[in-house]
Amino acid sequence: MKNALKIILVLLLLPSCSDPEHTKLRDEVIATVEKFASDQIEFPRRSVDRDGVISIYNNGIVYRIDPKQAIFGDIDGNPPDDAIVTVTVSRMPVIGINEHIILINDGNEFVVSAILDSGIKVLSIDKGIISMETSVVSPDSPMYGCESCREVVHYRYTDGQLVKTD
Repeated sequence: MKNALKIILVLLLLPSCSDPEHTKLRDEVIATVEKFASDQIEFPRRSVDRDGVISIYNNGIVYRIDPKQAIFGDIDGNPPDDAIVTVTVSRMPVIGINEHIILINDGNEFVVSAILDSGIKVLSIDKGIISMETSVVSPDSPMYGCESCREVVHYRYTDGQLVKTD
């Protein structure tokens, strides 16, 4: 029964993944994130692995951009949809810190509006509310990452800032 439900869910979601307008939007967002990452590195290089993950790198700095990590929705209360892209950043000797790049669509282009550096996981964007999962204990705690040590928090984008909501 569970497998049949999974298959039905995949079949329902499949057409939305191949929507040309959605693909164009994703391409625009990823191009903006690539430019942002390239601007952070002197003489950046670019590579793409077989899974489609883009690496922008040089001098011990690597930005790994997975296009599948882009989440779309209305963040600022104005159409069209905005986006959040989770990027894994390594600055030697520190490896693999997630940054969440918030991009606001001003109607003509996507603009990097904010960057969240932390161990959060962006879950969704719905009606201006960004839902994120975070740990209630510090990263150096032995309990960090445990299932019972996580909570979902909600933020609203107001005047260029993320404000925690109830």
